[in-house]
Amino acid sequence: MSKKIVYGIFIFVLFLSLFSGLAQANGLQSLFKQVKKLKIERNGYVLGAALNREQIKTAKANQVAAGSKGTFKFKDRNLFIVARKKTNQVIVI
Repeated sequence: MSKKIVYGIFIFVLFLSLFSGLAQANGLQSLFKQVKKLKIERNGYVLGAALNREQIKTAKANQVAAGSKGTFKFKDRNLFIVARKKTNQVIVI
């Protein structure tokens, strides 16, 4: 009987952490959408927006070492930009 209880608690915690991770990911995308609406822009780069094709070419040609996992950093003239690898969204200008 006690093994069933422990197993049930384990399954419950597993599902709880799975759903909380999904909620956090959706919350992050919602935050990016809100920031993008603010149109905080510098030299054509918009905070929260994805890089366009020309900006991606610039990023590939001018990469510098990124400080955080899942991001890349590059320089465009006198401006440093950090974006998410997964979505190419600008997170720091």
